[in-house]
Amino acid sequence: MDKEFTTDNCSVVPDYDQNECCIEHDWAYWKGGTFQERRDADSKFLECVKETRSGFLAPLRWLGVRVGGIGLFPTSFRWGYGWKWPTTKAPNDDRSPVSEESQRETLQAELVEARKKDQRRRERS
Repeated sequence: MDKEFTTDNCSVVPDYDQNECCIEHDWAYWKGGTFQERRDADSKFLECVKETRSGFLAPLRWLGVRVGGIGLFPTSFRWGYGWKWPTTKAPNDDRSPVSEESQRETLQAELVEARKKDQRRRERS
């Protein structure tokens, strides 16, 4: 990757109790890949959101990531945002300065916090 992993949880929409779903989805979007991998990531996100207390939002969330996450624009939430735009996946001669393995610790820390936050929201409901 060209950039370290970052997450904004659920981007510009309220996260309700879906932070973990959003962070896992951000991880997939950071890595990027093929069109099929993007479809798979979005489908996994849809299923994850359906399992939350606010799962009724799943179709809207899915539509938002399908439309908003295309890699055509240099946004911080596009497919393959870990690569310099317009790249959306590892080049054949990948010599990137940031590895997926080096970023797993960041991912795990974000997920721990997300689980706590999601649990607190569920307990309040």
